[in-house]
Amino acid sequence: MATLQLFCGELLSDMMRASANLLKKYRRHLNAINVFPVADGDTGANMYLTVEAIIEELDNNKALNTIETAQLIARGSFMGATGNSGVILSQFFGGFSNSLDNYNEIGPTEFSQAFVDGAAKAYEAVLNPQEGTILTVIRKSAEAASLAAKNGSSFLDMLDTSYEAAQGTLEKTPELLPVLKKAGVVDAGGQGFVYIMEGWIKTFKNEDLDDVGEVAEVKAIARDTEEDDEYQFCTEFIIESDDLTAEFAREMLGIMGGSLVVAKNDNMIRVHIHTNEPKVLIKRCKEHGAISRLKIDDMSKQHREFLFVEEAS
Repeated sequence: MATLQLFCGELLSDMMRASANLLKKYRRHLNAINVFPVADGDTGANMYLTVEAIIEELDNNKALNTIETAQLIARGSFMGATGNSGVILSQFFGGFSNSLDNYNEIGPTEFSQAFVDGAAKAYEAVLNPQEGTILTVIRKSAEAASLAAKNGSSFLDMLDTSYEAAQGTLEKTPELLPVLKKAGVVDAGGQGFVYIMEGWIKTFKNEDLDDVGEVAEVKAIARDTEEDDEYQFCTEFIIESDDLTAEFAREMLGIMGGSLVVAKNDNMIRVHIHTNEPKVLIKRCKEHGAISRLKIDDMSKQHREFLFVEEAS
């Protein structure tokens, strides 16, 4: 059984590598069940690319302890965040990392507090948090981890309890979000986070990822939904500014589109938004700082191409 002494930066790094492998394995399944906030079939790809950016950061930099490893995870996820779910994940890891900075040794209590702080940071990033999504799964698993730690659980028991809470919450997402119930699926982002936690558990138990079973073949069920249909372009970018706050950015951009997620790291603000006027939006943001890593996707075209590829395969 893993103990406090065994929990180190190397173990945390291995946990993230296992999570990346599971997201890679199941990304098509996540794409297929992606119906919220827009049925564009990219949640699996976005979550995998975000976590893969973490692995690249870990590979390119040497971390000596848990705190340094957590900082690399936060930086990698922020710079590589893709899509709504990716930006939310980056904020979770950002809050998680900042919390670990407060401790010299990491045990169940400290880890669970970092989990709780990461969940709070993820909620903070979203302009209009919606229950029944990845946010709910993260929060409920964090709450379970915190309670288990307070009750004196070992590190492994705490992670097991948290993972069970994540799975149980995921199963309830269709009851919390009508669009999921209508489609007959759980939330794709929430399912992706469960895979991340499964990677953590497998690593902590020193279990082979090859033992993880395949999911049943799911025909692509991504369909046009009532959610966010009025917006055509998924727009992502980073604003580099010493003065702009995340709060002001959310207020400024909140009236210009939907599915807004704003994340901040040092002097950089990462934005994910669905809008019909990306050029106008970018021009407005340039008034506050330099724009980088700009990515604009036509979601209508993306949706059609996704269904075509799935049907062809």
